[in-house]
Amino acid sequence: MKPTQEPTDLDFVKVAVVIDCEGNIAINYAPKGRSHALHVTVGNTNFDLLDWCLARFGGAIYKIFYKDKRGPEYAPAKRWRIQNREAADLLTKCLPHFIIKRDQAEIAIKFQSTYKVPGERTSESDRLLREKLRHELQALTRRGPKGTAGETAKPEEEAEGNLFAE
Repeated sequence: MKPTQEPTDLDFVKVAVVIDCEGNIAINYAPKGRSHALHVTVGNTNFDLLDWCLARFGGAIYKIFYKDKRGPEYAPAKRWRIQNREAADLLTKCLPHFIIKRDQAEIAIKFQSTYKVPGERTSESDRLLREKLRHELQALTRRGPKGTAGETAKPEEEAEGNLFAE
């Protein structure tokens, strides 16, 4: 779906924060078609947020289906998704505003730049580069313990460099 509202500069700041906190940047691979796709998604139980993203940046909203049956204490959730060229364009405009996902966005933008002519047959070197970039992005987004670059500040270090300190 195409956007219904023209995003402002402030909208790009806001969506960068949303992607930093609630979003995911991924390169998916479909082995059957030997193809890659860039996806930026934001999942949330507040559908107003997802509608705001859709109106300004386009994409689509999908209902999230859980494998395990969730009880009534869980609010229904949906996911907004934008992909490929539109996702790379969005990430490029958000790049100066990212705090957490800047490295991921840079890899995603580099990945999408390997698509030059729509419908053109993919060379083996481009396919290998795309796969390499997919693995680089996966390494940045893996769950579990991270190296020092991914760790959060320790309590005694919080005052240093705090964005919200006076």
